[in-house]
Amino acid sequence: MTAARGEGTAEDRAPKKEIDEERVPSGRGGRLLPDAGAWTRTLTLGTERAPLEPPVDLARALGAASERWMPAALALTAQVKRFTRAAAPELRVGAPLPAPHHPPLGPRARRLLRRACERGADAALVGAIWRALDRTGRSLHPFDLHDLDGLFGHDFARADPLVAAWLDRTSVRRTSHGDRSTPAADDADLDGDDPLWSMLGPAERAERLAAERRRDSAGARLRLARGLSSEPAATRERLVRALRSGLGPDDAAFLESLATDRSSKVRDAALELLAQIPGTARNSEMVDDLVARIEPVRGTPSLGRKSLRLRCPERLSTVGQRVTWALSTFMCVPFDLLCARLERDPFELARAARPDPVLQTLLLALDSLWPSHRHDDGAEGKSLDDVLPLARRDLVLALAVGRRDSALFDSQLLRRLLDPSRLDGLPDALLLTEVLGQLPGAADDLRFVRALVDSRALSDALDAAAQDREQDVPRLFGELLASIALLVPTEDRAALRARLSRLPVDLRNSALERLALLEAIETDPGTDLPAPSAPSR
Repeated sequence: MTAARGEGTAEDRAPKKEIDEERVPSGRGGRLLPDAGAWTRTLTLGTERAPLEPPVDLARALGAASERWMPAALALTAQVKRFTRAAAPELRVGAPLPAPHHPPLGPRARRLLRRACERGADAALVGAIWRALDRTGRSLHPFDLHDLDGLFGHDFARADPLVAAWLDRTSVRRTSHGDRSTPAADDADLDGDDPLWSMLGPAERAERLAAERRRDSAGARLRLARGLSSEPAATRERLVRALRSGLGPDDAAFLESLATDRSSKVRDAALELLAQIPGTARNSEMVDDLVARIEPVRGTPSLGRKSLRLRCPERLSTVGQRVTWALSTFMCVPFDLLCARLERDPFELARAARPDPVLQTLLLALDSLWPSHRHDDGAEGKSLDDVLPLARRDLVLALAVGRRDSALFDSQLLRRLLDPSRLDGLPDALLLTEVLGQLPGAADDLRFVRALVDSRALSDALDAAAQDREQDVPRLFGELLASIALLVPTEDRAALRARLSRLPVDLRNSALERLALLEAIETDPGTDLPAPSAPSR
């Protein structure tokens, strides 16, 4: 049936698309993408209200065609919040985007950074890059954001301040919604504290929360408390466990409120953290459990002054498994309290634990974590490390194996145990480097890093690598040098480079490339980048 005159066909009555049909090559498999400027105009003017997921991927795709499209593509990222909530009258379309707060990296540093990510940016390298950027006040170049998948993949949350330096993130924060100083207004807009928080996955949120805990323990706890109830059970559990960083007495009340959570996993996580806070009921129960598990070796009815051992679950068949279990379970027990309950001084208790490697490793760790006591002068020295010399290696091994799952890595006091000058072989030095790389703030402990560079362990490894006495030395030693290159202080890099000069090229290449990258970032003069303007109507 023919349509009536003047009405037109259905196709004629359909609204016309406002997207410009000009297309540019994307550079990826010959696919075509709409003009980025047209996309930006369409979305910022509100003709399409569908949220963009994920925005950085879209910005990366639109910016892949040419560097000149990246500012417009990044403008899309800035508009994400405008599609997920009603537009506020203060949001003015067409307002200019700000210039970077920090100068972007120059050509040489950009080239080395892209090369490092192409070869695989591990977590230690990413952390060193961020520290170098923070120290020098530089930022990633916006045109490189879509190329640095390695940095985004390992530490996406840290990309937020870099994107924020380029985009007007404040336009979707409180400055764009007027002066909202009341606590009720702050609580009503949880995402206003950080626009990208709601876009991060559970793992990225947990990492970010742990990092914030090290800077502002109370503020991170407040953020978690405000939005926790709306999260799924698995996400709530992961975020609660992130409170392990910087755990203290101030967290007890919040954790006790979670002990009645509707999810059993969240309840268990809260109770585990409560057990690590001295003075709580759960911590007292943990002390009782440990005391009950320490028993005489020969089955005497009383502890007396006999040798002691730690009774572990029967399912744990190896010493390594028992050590890891003991450390992860009883690290929350204050050492002074344990000595008082067993009615023994620290040295006497350590001597009694010599027959059991599990108990002596636990005592050595507790002695480091709870150094409130003062050892008396004695023939065997002032430290339990002198009484239990073999426990050090077991502890280092346990730290290296369980570095992601254990609360041990939330205490910088354990670095007191890891004295590089007392290690006498490459495997120990490699383990030490891994442990230092995982402990919060380890790279800032210059005393330990310098001791590692000057240690006998590293000298022996250098000699072994130069003479090629062992077949597995090149692989292990290359990994060790690459790790040390990220930790060594700036003023000591020249000395390290000189020591590397006598090694084969294949052993020193990775370390030298990392040294060059960090030096390029720290000495980079920056580059000028004109501030892009938001698209006009």
